[in-house]
Amino acid sequence: MKGNISDDELVVRIVQMDYEAINILYDRYEETIYRCARIIVKDHHLAQDVVQDTFVKVIEKAHTFRFRSSFKTWILNICKNTALKKLKDTKKRSLIIEVQDSLRKIDDSFEDRLINQTIIQESIQQLPQEQQEAIQLILKGYTYKQVAKLKSIPEGTVKSRVRLGLKRLKLRLKGWLGVNER
Repeated sequence: MKGNISDDELVVRIVQMDYEAINILYDRYEETIYRCARIIVKDHHLAQDVVQDTFVKVIEKAHTFRFRSSFKTWILNICKNTALKKLKDTKKRSLIIEVQDSLRKIDDSFEDRLINQTIIQESIQQLPQEQQEAIQLILKGYTYKQVAKLKSIPEGTVKSRVRLGLKRLKLRLKGWLGVNER
């Protein structure tokens, strides 16, 4: 019976939160979604994350499917967008981690830490005000979404300010902290 159910029928059942339909859909498309994700992110573990995120989005957004295109086209488009976002987020995260790793390499003596903290703070203070504020809030643990809401600006603007600010900060700190130029 599982193989006889059309994708369109599965979507209708998923909107009603039919778990059997969700399982059938997963079995039917998991491998295809994984291959699509793997081509984009080029990493097994990230691709697995994309598969899971894609199916969560499909379940959440099944009610928006309009049956004008094929379901396969729709789900692959969700996968593609999810993979591209994951890739973008991973690159930003790796830049932040690189700066944080460089900060950890600073000598542990109190004087050196004090000097380095002063240099870092001065470098942050030299950034444009908008980038400075965005980076400081992110470093305090706020999410991009929280910063966007706090500053009443789009989340994409926050991400852009952080990315540009981190690049400038990396260039300023390159000599002091041994941050590699890319």
